[in-house]
Amino acid sequence: MNAETVKSFWGPWHYSAKYKMLVCQIPDFPKHATYEIELDRCKTSAEKCDWLAQIAEKTWGTPEVLGYLVQALDETVGLRPEAGERS
Repeated sequence: MNAETVKSFWGPWHYSAKYKMLVCQIPDFPKHATYEIELDRCKTSAEKCDWLAQIAEKTWGTPEVLGYLVQALDETVGLRPEAGERS
């Protein structure tokens, strides 16, 4: 991932280059309510799927929020398995 070419915003999600994480401004919550995903914890396909499943279980984890997260993950860490990784 080249931090200079990464898009910064996907719906309620944005990329924090300083902390290498995706941050969600939780919809319909007070402005300070955020949810963070450390990209160092999104290295394998299983880890990425786990984050998607965790967000899907949240009351604010709507299909729209999940769709934006899929885009954000794909553009920051990629969603396709790495060479040699079992999917």
